[in-house]
Formats: sequence, C-alpha cells, structure tokens
Amino acid sequence: MEKDIRKGSHLDDAFAHVYNGAQSWIHVWPRDSALRDAVFRGKPSTGNQTQLPSVFNGSVASCVGSIGAQLAGVMTTRMYTDSIIQRTPFCNPLPFHHDSSGLNYRDPRGLLATIVLGGSVQPLDDNHGGYVVLPGSHQVIRTLTNDCRDQTGFVRPTAWELGEALRAYPQLLKIEPRSLGELKPGSVLFISNMLVYSNGPNMCINASPAGREMLYSDNFKMALAKQSSPSAGMALSGDDDGNNGPSRAELFMYEAPITYSMSVMPDGVFFDGVRNTWMSKDSHGPLFKL
Repeated sequence: MEKDIRKGSHLDDAFAHVYNGAQSWIHVWPRDSALRDAVFRGKPSTGNQTQLPSVFNGSVASCVGSIGAQLAGVMTTRMYTDSIIQRTPFCNPLPFHHDSSGLNYRDPRGLLATIVLGGSVQPLDDNHGGYVVLPGSHQVIRTLTNDCRDQTGFVRPTAWELGEALRAYPQLLKIEPRSLGELKPGSVLFISNMLVYSNGPNMCINASPAGREMLYSDNFKMALAKQSSPSAGMALSGDDDGNNGPSRAELFMYEAPITYSMSVMPDGVFFDGVRNTWMSKDSHGPLFKL
C-alpha cells in the first residue's frame, strides 16, 4: 500500500527533485565480482569507474582492516558494509550527521574508511563534494549516546533529517566546522563513526585546466566512445555537434568525484535488532547505472 500511495502521489518524484544528492550504492561487494576481487583478493580492477589506487600492497581489505584495527585499538576488524558514492555535477550537500546513528550495531570503535577513486579528473575539494567536519564532535556524541549505546536522540528515517536532530544539542553548535581540503584520487580518509561531518555540493567550478584540456581532447573522446558499455558507466548519446561520441554533459560527469567507502567494525559486535536504517539503502538503484 505504501508503494502505491507514494507512486500515486508522486512522492518519489518530488523527493528526487528536492533531494538531488550524490548517487550512492550500498552493500556493493556481494553484487560486483570485479570489485570483490579488487577489494578482497588484490586483483587489479578494470574500467575508470572502479580504479582503486596502487598505494595498497596486497588487498584493499587487509590494508584497511589492519589500519582500522590499530586506530580502534582492537586485534581484529570486519567490514560491516561498503558503498560507492558519486558526487554528480551540481548535487546538493550532505547534511551534517554521524554514521553511528544509521548503523545496525552499537560500538564506539567503529570507523569509516573512504578511498577517492581514480575514475575522475577532479579531486574532492571545497567546490566538489569535499569533507567538512566538526573537530572533537566524536567525543560529544560518545557522551550523549552513552558510549554509542543509545542513539534515540539521533535516529531519523533518512540522512536528510539528521541535521535537525543535531541542532538540539548546544555542545555541537559551539564547534566551528573545518574543511579537510583537497583529497586527490588515491587518498584514503579514516573517520570515527561518531564524528559529525558533511560533504559539500559539487559546484563543478575551478576544475584543473589540465584536466579540462584532457576531458575535451579528441583522443579522450575517442577512447571514451569505445567504452560505451555498462561497465564504462554511460551509454554515449553523441556530442553537441551531432557526431558519434560523448556529449558535453557526458564528459561533464568525469568531473564528478567518486569514492569507495568501507565501514569497519570491531570483531564481536552484535546486531542491535534495528532494520533498514538510512545507511542501508541505495539512492539510485543498481550499480551498473554508474
């Protein structure tokens, strides 16, 4: 009945128009064998969209898990879930939130490891979906939630309602937000699940001159035209002059930074009984639409 009401009232269409957020795909690794090989077996990935950095010696999972264990102060870590997020041109910012409010376990040692992928010529920065954090907010959240065990004051159906929950706490309002600056492809960022953070909008401005020159070069257009398949992330519709090849809008997507994130949890944590939180939902359907 709920689906019929949403469809009949065009609620999904209205939400998509107002939402206009970055595209996200959650719990990806069980559905994508190429990504699974790259992350867990250390095999080279193929295609621009899933290009993982060469900084990892061995599998990505083992490196992230080892660093996560050291940061969390535990012997063993496990991957709770993963996600791919593409900051599409002119997408809206992500409201301030902390990930622990949307997870299905309660432990203050959980971490999020985010890798900036190499499928874009544009790094994450202040104009292109960069991170803004509230320094020290993880300590405030830890106190307010009794060591992450009680998230009652922060649980909301979607991430877009979490900012309202945070405004109720003066301790958080006193913290001055700080930008993390530029994160180039290959960068890896670890943050606590209790840290309050946001991602800015993708303004699609100030892209590097070298990157733009490469994007609109004939060689790049021809190479991109040969990749017109689901794994390439687009079906090319022709350029602005009617020629066979990528359009300006399709080239524009290569200014959309793409990240791969792994949610790392300590071994031995337990499911808390809460299902279908906002962190377990895709925003844009199957991964092949990337």
